[in-house]
Amino acid sequence: MTNIKLRKNKTAISLVEILIAFVILTFSAMGLFQAFRGSGIRGESFSSEHLTAMFLCQKIVEDINLRLSENPHFFSQLIKSAETGEKLSITDGESFLFKIWQNSKNNGNLDFIDDGPITKESGPIFKQLKGFKLLFTTAFAPHTVSEDPSFNVIELNISIFWNDSAGKEQKYELKHILSGYNEDSHDKSRESIETEISEVQLGNAIWNFTYTASPPSSNVFTEFMNTNGGNELTIKQIAAMVVSINTIGKVMDTFNNKIEDMEKLRDAALAKGTPGSRQTASILQWRIAEKYNDKASMMFLLLGRMNPYIKALSAGSISDSDLGNTLKERKKKIKYFCSLGASQIELLKINLDKAIEQYETLFKAPHSEYFPNRKQNPTVRSILNAAKLRILLESNGSPFINAHYQNLKNLLDFFFNMYKGKQPFFIEFLEREKEISATVSALRIFYGTNNGLTVISDEIVQLKNLFIQIEASLVID
Repeated sequence: MTNIKLRKNKTAISLVEILIAFVILTFSAMGLFQAFRGSGIRGESFSSEHLTAMFLCQKIVEDINLRLSENPHFFSQLIKSAETGEKLSITDGESFLFKIWQNSKNNGNLDFIDDGPITKESGPIFKQLKGFKLLFTTAFAPHTVSEDPSFNVIELNISIFWNDSAGKEQKYELKHILSGYNEDSHDKSRESIETEISEVQLGNAIWNFTYTASPPSSNVFTEFMNTNGGNELTIKQIAAMVVSINTIGKVMDTFNNKIEDMEKLRDAALAKGTPGSRQTASILQWRIAEKYNDKASMMFLLLGRMNPYIKALSAGSISDSDLGNTLKERKKKIKYFCSLGASQIELLKINLDKAIEQYETLFKAPHSEYFPNRKQNPTVRSILNAAKLRILLESNGSPFINAHYQNLKNLLDFFFNMYKGKQPFFIEFLEREKEISATVSALRIFYGTNNGLTVISDEIVQLKNLFIQIEASLVID
């Protein structure tokens, strides 16, 4: 891969700018506060320390929002760090929120190792802040509908403490609502795909699958059962398979047409050869990669939703009486749909491979020079997510799993070297990704071995064998 230019992360050093600003503002602002108080507005005494605390709270919220945007894993780190309940000094790096604040060494590189916290050597700002301490707590916000805890939304409470001139402890608080990615919610992944297929969908699907005549205007499934007979549960399971396989086919056709159109536009833009057209080509290349990724995501969702129906259908033999009068004459068509379903699992893997390949192209010539900075971080997250899912879609013992795992490690090393010294918060994200992907087993455990992504992936892989099993069980006279 070819390295590309990255913007320097200036947010980590903006604390200096903020603090210098409020040192200046404190004197003018305090005059205004005193004027208000002198005009008859009553309340607790207000000091320059109050203003400092206000600025610190605001700065903490800004930094947290930035870190969440660059490192989704920071949401879980924030929740765990709040569990200590300790008051930590703003200075000397006691709080992980103030571990890095300025570029003090290796000009042009910002790094947690080389560039430290606020210490005596930092000058007047250390004196200004050394008496302040930080405590923050988090609580899961209630779900808007069920009022159960929402594991991906928290209420953050930030408290800044200091002692006034009389030695009495003072406090300033700020509350903030945050949403993010909770690593502990992986075992709830199944909830996102367990969408029941309606009886209307089932009825229309099995009617059109079996008959050439148009379906009735209402109560289609009931009318089908009255006309065809058979085992209602078996019929519903076959109908669910038909709905899912047809939907996947339509999704693939829609995305394939869009990708083909974008590829033509990209190639035409590259052929022009101007800087503007090359930038257009890089954006189109990114959209092509996104379309492959979206297509694979939709296929994964639909295959996961289909799994319980196929699992139940494969559990026993399917007799002619189960199929009913007319559907039993469509065994060959049912077998064909089983072979389609088995092939769609392989197509899911192929499309994930294609998404990874198309994303990688953005970091190579001719796109690397023109790919916008603002899209780089989200693109890196997308390519790593696709690479991890690709590993999960290989069964244990697969001859391909090591190659996919090595590709993930290569990607992590490449991006780590690319971002090192430039975006420390994104480096935190990559370091966490390395921890998660330390081994294939660690990756599988992280993504939930109960009802998480790992189990859903395993079930999708097993679908291929279930389709083959159903196909073999249908005997054509």
